[in-house]
Amino acid sequence: MKNFRQATENFSPTRHIGKGSHGSIYKVALRDGIVVAIKRPSPATTPKSLKMKLSYYIFYLTQPAGTIGYLDPSYTSPGTKNDVYSFGVLLLEIISCRRAIDVLQTPASIIEWAMSLIQLDQM
Repeated sequence: MKNFRQATENFSPTRHIGKGSHGSIYKVALRDGIVVAIKRPSPATTPKSLKMKLSYYIFYLTQPAGTIGYLDPSYTSPGTKNDVYSFGVLLLEIISCRRAIDVLQTPASIIEWAMSLIQLDQM
């Protein structure tokens, strides 16, 4: 607990990068330069039985940061081409009412789904 408070400068607003329904996220750079996000669960959303066991989590932030399904599979660095690809995925979601990745669909990837329709000349 003490290390988390030190790393986040006592959960300083300058370290705060987001808030969800289950808690707040704080950005921290470790000594070796790796950037991590520390999640501080909200007391109101954490069951009492887990509060003692489950007070903090650490998630590594990876590069590129983005949601699977929106990133170009050949992503190497940020740029216009990647933005256009992501925008295309967004347009496909709007037009088709499908998610970018939906494990309940076959294929799960909206891109694979759209490409199969294009190959069948149905899009």
